[in-house]
Amino acid sequence: MNIYINKLSLLILPMKKLVLIFTIILALSTVRADTYDAIVVRNSSDVIIDYIIAEAYSHKANVPVILTDPESLSVSARRALLGLRSQDAERVLIIGGTQAISGYVENEIRSMGFDVDRKWGTDRDETAAIVAIDLWGKSENVILVNGNIPESFLIALRTSYILKSPILLVDENEVPNSTATAIETLDPKVIYVIGPNIPDISYLEGEKKLVGTNIEVSDIKETKKIALDYLSLLLGILIGGISVLLVYRTYKRKISIEVPMFVLTEDERKVVDAIKIEGDEMKQEDLPEKTGFSRPKVTKIIQDLENKKIISRLKHGKTYKVKIMKKFVKT
Repeated sequence: MNIYINKLSLLILPMKKLVLIFTIILALSTVRADTYDAIVVRNSSDVIIDYIIAEAYSHKANVPVILTDPESLSVSARRALLGLRSQDAERVLIIGGTQAISGYVENEIRSMGFDVDRKWGTDRDETAAIVAIDLWGKSENVILVNGNIPESFLIALRTSYILKSPILLVDENEVPNSTATAIETLDPKVIYVIGPNIPDISYLEGEKKLVGTNIEVSDIKETKKIALDYLSLLLGILIGGISVLLVYRTYKRKISIEVPMFVLTEDERKVVDAIKIEGDEMKQEDLPEKTGFSRPKVTKIIQDLENKKIISRLKHGKTYKVKIMKKFVKT
């Protein structure tokens, strides 16, 4: 009898692992990891395309777009962000590199208690492609527009509103590599082409529809997704519940979050590098010698990093032991 029970337990354990793996795969295939409470873009007629790209995602995800001055937060932007923070908003996405919105603005937003992410490319074509890939993943439709024809931008945006789809950019002569890569990744069924001066796109996968020629914007209908039947829904809830229970009982590990190094100030990076050299943790009292900073300055930097949840700090005798909590990647 005991032998039978032992064999049964050996069978149950692999089944638990299979259920867990299945649920993780299901979750990863249906849920986007990137969710934000607000999007910040530069308030400038020179980079209106960043606003159009942001608005496309804003409508899809129901999050506000906040315009700011490039070098410092405008009064209206600060008030809007403080209002969101008072309602427990946590994550802000900046669209555009530091030439569009300075690192000082990013630090201002962080000082309010927000986690800040930034998405940008080497040019506006690449920025649009990165936003589309990172925030949509897959899309049944994409909107293609010449990035040098501002007259087409609002039509593209209106089409994006209806379809809840990303906007990608081309120029008169070619489809940029970043745009082609985004289309391949998004794997759309239909490419909606907006406005004049579009290069040859016949080689791109997907049906092409010319807005204003083949169809009018008013004729475009929002794609309706097929609802799950009740049996599938109940099965998903059951599997999810079992898996959560198994994870809770079996694992108590922390999730390692990758953070790009550029989110740190120069002084913060120096402190983080010093801790990394010591194996990701060390006594706080040793940091002044390792960094060349004064003790008050080290204390201030450590507090800032702790507020950003980049390091943890635990009492260790008369000092503190500081430990890096996130994995940093170079971008």
